[in-house]
Formats: sequence, C-alpha cells, structure tokens
Amino acid sequence: MLSHDAFELDYKPMLPAKHDYGIASVGCGGISTACHLPIYRRHGLNVVGCFDASPEAREKFARAFSIPTVYSSLDELLADEKVQIVDIAVPATEQRRIVEKVASAGKHMLCQKPLAESFDDAKACVAAAKKHKVTLAVNQQLRWSPAIAATKDLLHRGLLGEPTLGTIQVNACTPWHKWEWIRVKKTIDVLYTSIHFLDSMRHLFGDPERIYVSGTPPPDGSCVGETRTIQVLEYKGSLRGLVHDEHHNIANADDWYGLYRVEGTEGIAKGRLGSLFGFLTGVPDSISFMSRKLRTGWWVTPTLEGGWFPDAFIGPMASLMESLQTGKPPLTSGEDHLRTLQLVFAAYKSMEEKRAVRPSEIQ
Repeated sequence: MLSHDAFELDYKPMLPAKHDYGIASVGCGGISTACHLPIYRRHGLNVVGCFDASPEAREKFARAFSIPTVYSSLDELLADEKVQIVDIAVPATEQRRIVEKVASAGKHMLCQKPLAESFDDAKACVAAAKKHKVTLAVNQQLRWSPAIAATKDLLHRGLLGEPTLGTIQVNACTPWHKWEWIRVKKTIDVLYTSIHFLDSMRHLFGDPERIYVSGTPPPDGSCVGETRTIQVLEYKGSLRGLVHDEHHNIANADDWYGLYRVEGTEGIAKGRLGSLFGFLTGVPDSISFMSRKLRTGWWVTPTLEGGWFPDAFIGPMASLMESLQTGKPPLTSGEDHLRTLQLVFAAYKSMEEKRAVRPSEIQ
C-alpha cells in the first residue's frame, strides 16, 4: 500500500469570514465538556455564557472554559442581547420545549441530535424556527469527520465513479451505565448512535428507497432497547448500503473498531473512524483509496488530521454561521434532519414489522 501524503483532499471544515457570533451553551454535560467547548475554544469562537438546570454543573462548566456569564435560567439567557446562537446539548425529550422558547426569542440555534424522539415533535421544532424566521441546524457532526469528509471529496471529484456499495461497521463496548436515562429506553442504537451513520450515508449517497433492519437488546438485559443492529439500505439502481453497529464487545478496547468502505465503478475508499477505537479517545481517522482514473491497483493513503471527536464538532457550527451570512440553509438544517429521522423511524418500523420500509412511510 503506497503512502502518498502529497495527494491533498478537501476535508477540513472552514469557518466563514465572520465567526464572532455570541454563543451561549444550554446543557453543560459530558458532550459539551468533551467536544463542544474544546473545539470552539480551539477555533476562537465567542462563547458568551452558559446555562444548565444544575447550578453545580453550569458553574463548573463556566470555570473550566472561562465563560464570562452564568445564567440562572433559560429566560435570562434568552434575554441577553449578546446571545445570537444558542448551542443546545440536552436529551431529546427536553429539546422541543427549549427550541420553541429559543425560536420565540429570535435566536438562532444548533440543536442536539436527534431533534426529538418522535417525528411529530421534530416537525414542531422545525416549524417553530420557520415561524419565527430563525435558523435551526442539527449537530450531525459525523459528516465533518475527516474520514467521511474526505470520502465525500473523492465522490465529488468522480474518482470513485458511480457508488455501488457503502458500509460502516462498528464493534465496541459503549458504557451505557453512564446514562441511566438512555439505558432504559426502548429505542437506543438507531435513534442515538446509528443515526450518525445513517445521516452520513445520506450525506454520501442521498436518500435510500428502502431500509431493512434487524436489531436486538444485549443478551445480559443491561439495556431495554436495541444495542446491536444490522441495517441494510437499498438505493435505486445497484447501490446498496450496510450499517452494522455492535455496542457489547466483550474483549478489551484493542479489539474495538469503526471501519468504513465505499466502492464505486472506478474506485474504492476505505479506512477507520478513529474515535471509535476507544470511547472518546481513539486514534486519528484514516483513508486509503484507489482509482482507475489515477492508476489501477495503486493505493493512495493520505494522512488525515484529527477524528470525529472533537474535531468534527466545529463543522455544524461553522455551517450554521455561514448560513446566517449567505441565506442558504445549513448543511444539517432542520428540514434535512427530518429526512434523516424518516430513515431512523423507518428503521424502527422495519424492526417491528420485519420488512423493508420506505422512509416516505414516515409522515
């Protein structure tokens, strides 16, 4: 396999010229601490305040990241004219209530995924943003991971030809015990984890015509909902997709993996989603590709910088800021996220009815 760092791929998220919007965090938990604020600080974004329902959590968060204002309520945050973008990181069950208040206050927002646990609530969130003429984006940040973004660039250049196969395979041990609220849910993997992989499939290939899913809870009964899934995506023509997500690897972390592969009529791209080689630690993403448009049998392995966590988390925020300046929808707009959720809820319908389901059946 030939190393070829001189081959440059366009995969790094770019901030727009103006990126000093006042950002306020709502939800000061683990994902904000591990990913949101570290990457915002790295890129010099203007985080003006934070709020969490827990006074201890919000004070600790503010100290950790030198945030100037700690709000005692959501209303206080929304009344602050310095706040232009609200960065929401709360459980999906809490999001509609917050989104509707943020929208009515005239603030733009970056929401956590999934936008809601029901399609009706998700549609209500998008409708609220539209009603109040604010921009809503969803934090489907895997699209901006180096591996997925680099693969998208190869597809865009035509080096892989017409895609015929896309796979994402994950085998790890997720510490569900850290989140009791999700461990007891009837919908776990597809709604909270594989939603990223399905969204990235849509990003790379567009919307599939059908999805068939087989899923099951863990054998030890430690979770109520599905944590082991095999998801087959059927596209028009010869393109097929596969997502295999296993959250209960009983081996040590050195056996964990997150791998992807895209095959086309003219080439192949493959590599690792490095953040999945160890929970929130991992290794950098990687990519290797060959293209008959370059040289048959010649594998190119450019070095990718960074990984999904936390590097990709700048992407959705940058896209939202660019949207505010251009008037074009952000890449992961609320409307686009509804199509991802159609695929998610079609997956659950497939598991329940044991058949392939069209996403359009979800309305």
